[in-house]
Amino acid sequence: MAIGVALDTRYSVLSGRLASGEDERVADLLKRLGFVLWHDKLRQCDSRGRPLLLKGLADFQEHLGGELTITLLAGIGRSVEVHEMDEKIVSQSIDWLEQRK
Repeated sequence: MAIGVALDTRYSVLSGRLASGEDERVADLLKRLGFVLWHDKLRQCDSRGRPLLLKGLADFQEHLGGELTITLLAGIGRSVEVHEMDEKIVSQSIDWLEQRK
């Protein structure tokens, strides 16, 4: 769960919803609380080279009846729901998290 929070926070920054540096604050806090923020499965890809995390998002969307709903941050303590995720930004968020391990 902490990995998802860190990824969504970074995504929020990269997509312009959250101020730069807030992702660092959240990730640092999660680490100080003892959470691990990286798992090698984040790098697993399907046969086409697409991250399995993106397949998971598609499966989640299907489970929700076709409309994806992801909660991102518009500020610390302020959420915003989005209905699509940019694959490039998801990949950049994974890269960021891997660099922090």
